[in-house]
Amino acid sequence: MTRLRIFSYLPNPRVWKATIAARFCGVELEIRGAPAGELKGWLWDYDARPLAEGEADASIARVGRTGLTGAQLFKTDAFLQAQPFGNVPAAFAPDGKTGIFESNSIMRAVARLGHSSFPLYGRDAFEASRIDSFLDVSLVFARDSQIYLLSLMDGSVNEAIQARARDAFATYASGIEQALSSGRHVLVPDRHARTARPGGRTPGGPDRECPVTALAPVLQAFFTDRLIAQRQVSGHTVAAYRDTFRLLLAFAQARTSTAPCDLRLDDLDADLIGAFLEHLRNDRRNGARTRNARLAAIHSLFRYAAFRHPEHAALIQRVLAIPPARFDKAVVSFLTFREAEALLAAPDLARWVGRRDHALLAVAIQTGLRVSELTALTRADVHLGTGPHVRCLGKGRKERCTPLTLQVARVLRAWLGERGGVPGDPLFPTSRGQPLSRDAVELLVARHAKTAQAACPTLQGKTVSPHVLRHTAAMSLLHAGTDITVIALWLGHEHSETAQIYIHADQTLKQRALDRTTPAGIRPGRYRPPDKLLAFLEQLS
Repeated sequence: MTRLRIFSYLPNPRVWKATIAARFCGVELEIRGAPAGELKGWLWDYDARPLAEGEADASIARVGRTGLTGAQLFKTDAFLQAQPFGNVPAAFAPDGKTGIFESNSIMRAVARLGHSSFPLYGRDAFEASRIDSFLDVSLVFARDSQIYLLSLMDGSVNEAIQARARDAFATYASGIEQALSSGRHVLVPDRHARTARPGGRTPGGPDRECPVTALAPVLQAFFTDRLIAQRQVSGHTVAAYRDTFRLLLAFAQARTSTAPCDLRLDDLDADLIGAFLEHLRNDRRNGARTRNARLAAIHSLFRYAAFRHPEHAALIQRVLAIPPARFDKAVVSFLTFREAEALLAAPDLARWVGRRDHALLAVAIQTGLRVSELTALTRADVHLGTGPHVRCLGKGRKERCTPLTLQVARVLRAWLGERGGVPGDPLFPTSRGQPLSRDAVELLVARHAKTAQAACPTLQGKTVSPHVLRHTAAMSLLHAGTDITVIALWLGHEHSETAQIYIHADQTLKQRALDRTTPAGIRPGRYRPPDKLLAFLEQLS
């Protein structure tokens, strides 16, 4: 049964103190909240929750005064009666009528609620008051530290502020050192007959070890609550994260001889994660990009766990400190106009599969769609009337519209006439009518590229994949003089800087720059040897 409900902006380190105390004392908490900016769309109440569309009531709209200064917030009268200062974090008794505010007071309330199972707040009024004294001194030290840190941020720190922070730290540290002198490990004297001594246990009570957190519920909540319910990530993201943790759990099982369902969060320490990344590189032969993608998924899980299990903060911090691997950034590979024409001519147009592949290659080379976007296209996504175009839902769930040239529109019109079907059918199906898989598209592109090598020998030295066709579309736009920001928009990139790779790959731009630096009196251009010299060099072995 929930004994205390806390409403706050999240993440909030000030709430961590209460959650840590709750785990020691066995008190069940319920924490509701969201990032600070999102609380403007919440109902501030004991039953705090996001407001549904049209649910905002102007009669309870208030102007924020602390933190969200000037923002319109929706606070009920019951909330203000329980929390007269109207800010967060705020805690409530189970009936919602009694409110507790300020983080230290909330932590004390948790300790009092769990007093019978674990006397974290002392065993009598004197010990409780001594603990209060340390908390109050910590607040004074925190105030002076905050003044110093804020001054550092805005560059206004001076000698007086620095001296104040130095003296505050010296006073605080000396008091703590004095309290812990005489070999004590706790700030409260062990004068009471039932107070636990260093290295021992509370007489008559059970042994208490560090909190143990099972991995399974954390991982399940990460997928169901964080990824699906809160962030509403795409199915591709869920699948990528799922594959990462399947590999990680299998590796952890082999390394620790513990079944995945019995693993604990502290089993996945920095050493094991580091060994897993080495396993990906050495045993599975994964590249740096794949390794970094797996690490990003692991980091996402541990950032989520940091707010739910702050008692593992040290372990989590070490895992989050693992950096991504550096890797060489090669110039992108793309097809020249002649190579693209040879690839389009490779499918056998006498066969149904060949006509399908020809239409798919034409769309891929002209639009630059990702392979996942290509395979997800349906008949309804193609518009061949005035202003022919295709619509797709791309990476980041961004819908975009890509225009088609008249030649590609003509190819698609013929293909749709033969394809038939209803609007929801896949545009490029298998022979059984199902959408093509990524592997199937990669295989057909590689197969037709091999066929095209006979007509275009320069393809023999290239590995042609669906992503190379995407690069080909971008380079065609760049050679036509299209601005790089338009290319980024065309390809569905989040940032225009991502499309800078195509400028580095364009030799014509570099040649133009070289021509502009040609000294006067010298004909611009690159040296081309005479045919006889070429013939001589080709005969050399």
